[in-house]
Amino acid sequence: MEPITVTALIELIHTSEYEYTRRKAAESLGQIGKGNPEAIAALIELIHTSEDEDTRRLAAESLGKIGQGNPEAIAALIELIHTSEDEDTRSLAVESLGKSEKGTQKRSQL
Repeated sequence: MEPITVTALIELIHTSEYEYTRRKAAESLGQIGKGNPEAIAALIELIHTSEDEDTRRLAAESLGKIGQGNPEAIAALIELIHTSEDEDTRSLAVESLGKSEKGTQKRSQL
């Protein structure tokens, strides 16, 4: 994984005014950012700050891929399950949570 690529994608998430660009950056982080704490933090922030459900879904999906076993990622997915009003977003967050090996320990909080 090229750290500069991850950094550039994170920068796009933070600075782009276009949701499509933020979605594609989140999707790309899900492919190359496995275990990267900065990538995980950027996806968590995107889940918390975006009002676009498609963006939140993609961020949750990517978080499930790269944040396996990460307590902050697990907590963000659990929070998304509890707070999203969109059924598809909640469903995807549950699926992403299930991808986390340690997520099974946290499911009792649901």
